[in-house]
Amino acid sequence: MQYNNRQLLFITDGNCRTACIGRAKRVAVSGDYAYVPDHYNGLMIVDISNPSSPALKGSYDTPGNAQGVAISGNYAYIADGNDLVIVDISNPSSPIPIRNYNTGGWAQDIAVSGNYAYVIDYANGIFIVDISNPSSPLLKGIHATSPIIWNGDYGYGGCIKSVAVSGNYAYVADEGNGLLIVDVSNASSPVLKGSYPAAEYAFDVAVSGNYAYVVNSNNGLAIIDISDPSSPVLNGSYNPERHVEEVAVSGNYAYLVVDNSLVIIDISNPSSPVLKGRYVGSVFDIAVSGSYVYVGGGVNGLVILKANPEQPAFIFADFSSNVTSGYAPLSVRFNDSSQNTTAWNWDFGDGFNSTNQNPVHTYSSAGTYTVNLKVSNANKTASKEATIFVMKTNSPGENSSNGSEGIDCDGAISTKGTNDPAKGSKKTPGFEIVSGGVSLLAAFWIKESNKKHQLNEKMLVVSSDHI
Repeated sequence: MQYNNRQLLFITDGNCRTACIGRAKRVAVSGDYAYVPDHYNGLMIVDISNPSSPALKGSYDTPGNAQGVAISGNYAYIADGNDLVIVDISNPSSPIPIRNYNTGGWAQDIAVSGNYAYVIDYANGIFIVDISNPSSPLLKGIHATSPIIWNGDYGYGGCIKSVAVSGNYAYVADEGNGLLIVDVSNASSPVLKGSYPAAEYAFDVAVSGNYAYVVNSNNGLAIIDISDPSSPVLNGSYNPERHVEEVAVSGNYAYLVVDNSLVIIDISNPSSPVLKGRYVGSVFDIAVSGSYVYVGGGVNGLVILKANPEQPAFIFADFSSNVTSGYAPLSVRFNDSSQNTTAWNWDFGDGFNSTNQNPVHTYSSAGTYTVNLKVSNANKTASKEATIFVMKTNSPGENSSNGSEGIDCDGAISTKGTNDPAKGSKKTPGFEIVSGGVSLLAAFWIKESNKKHQLNEKMLVVSSDHI
């Protein structure tokens, strides 16, 4: 099957021998295997020794809903709703459950460092569990966060989302309190060492060297200097003006989940992070190993991407508006969805301009206006046009509708400074393939099912020869 010169090969297997990943929201990588906690089916172990042809190696159906996983040695440590589940994976084709430890709350994610597992419990804080003997885990200490404030069926405030451990410190992304730095040198008595509250609504944290990379829904990525854990200082930031939930760091790059898409940021200069690339698809969690990015793609299962961040980013101009027609005065909100761009120049067609990424503009007079967005990065430029129709103010009693909500603008794409033509998004079931520094290599694509292992479409492979 061809999609704009991209070859898609669907492999179906009614007996579910290839892979059955129903809802992959997390992923961990160790050696030749990716470990995917599948909300419905437990732990899925995928052989990624050939990234272009991943194969299911083994699985273990946990008693609860598998949420997060960490790998250490021959064991997988799974946050499974109420429990920490420890599984022997020395034989990946036949994982063996060793022990469960009940946290008494909502075990949602986990990190492992040395002889300790740090279990994130939404209700109670961080459980520090001694796993020196995996068959007999022992609670060593608890770092409690602020209590959750309940609002109907949903909990808000004081809810820890993620933890990263480096040396004697646990770095906690706390939804209500920002970045918390906890001294865990004495595991039985963890002590708050420092905090950076400006990173409130924190969803995830990664640590590399002297920096903590914290993402939050309001302000994007905050790069925080933690060389003095008692006094963390903001060093740089990147705000995509969209919802950011996850972060992974590898070398000079930070990989962000932004509105369920993958964004790559150059952090070689932490005080001035720069956008390098973007993959638009279904992205919930990310793990980076070498040149590959392993994506927990929700109902799309495990998606494997090959990242080439050093390659000059291919630029792509695109935008939408909340309305395309209406009566004067007409206020229009423009939403940029361009790829690999660092600068924006809007011409609204009525003599006004803007360099904001997502501007709001009001047309005061009736007319037909051609909106032109020109975007650029260090190497290239691209543009897109669309039309806005503005009518005279309606008479009393006439319909005063200001157009349709959420309609994408159609228009031509052009490029400058490159011999290659601009390319649009390639639609595939469950995600888009976007030309740029990240190419789709392979994916497990499994639709949700009401019953485990009752799936027909098992695997989607995109040949790297056609990328």
